[in-house]
Amino acid sequence: MLHMDIIKKKSPNFNDRVGDAKPDYIVLHYTGTKDAQEACEAYMDSSVALSPHYMVDVDGTITQFVDEDKRAWHAGKSSWGGCEDMNSASIGIEIVNGGHAHGLPEYPADQIEALITLCKDVIARHDIPPLNILGHSDISTGRKVDPGENFPWEYLADNGVGFWPHPDEDDYKANIGVRSGLLGLGYSSQCEDVVLIREFQRRYQPEIFHKNATNVVCEYTHALVNALLREKHR
Repeated sequence: MLHMDIIKKKSPNFNDRVGDAKPDYIVLHYTGTKDAQEACEAYMDSSVALSPHYMVDVDGTITQFVDEDKRAWHAGKSSWGGCEDMNSASIGIEIVNGGHAHGLPEYPADQIEALITLCKDVIARHDIPPLNILGHSDISTGRKVDPGENFPWEYLADNGVGFWPHPDEDDYKANIGVRSGLLGLGYSSQCEDVVLIREFQRRYQPEIFHKNATNVVCEYTHALVNALLREKHR
């Protein structure tokens, strides 16, 4: 186990994981609050019915609200790869950030380094594969947009948390439709193509968001999907 100082707060908002479910995924969120205190008050309020397993503050402080063997209430209505109860199948981590409602601030370096340390610890403990590091926007496509297009997914992958695709020549040539590819990765079949593409690009082509050019499937979008599928089936 990596060394971390973790503040313990016991949220009332949890229950047992359903059946034989275990943490196969990590789901990353932003809090969408003005600060950690506002988020903490919500997670400790039984009338709100919301909780993560962990929260990472802007200065890197980590707080645990729910034990990992319990089912935190962070995912809401969601699915991935056919799993409809992502709360039972995941560890939820909230990252203190104002989100889109507050201008989508950048994520400070201390916060991201603490998040990487925490994720590595959880990954090692539960043997979670790289492609199972997800965002709320991946599992609640069309309903949630966090952790947002400013989140440094590539940096996390470069530092051992998750996977970042690097397409090769074959990925550009692969004869797989983008929708079929996205469903093959795990995205919900209940979403329209425009929503699936937008949320995929929010994560893997953030530069498109900053140019307001989303939902257009370019050759690189197609290649990214195929590179991820290649990794999944490797």
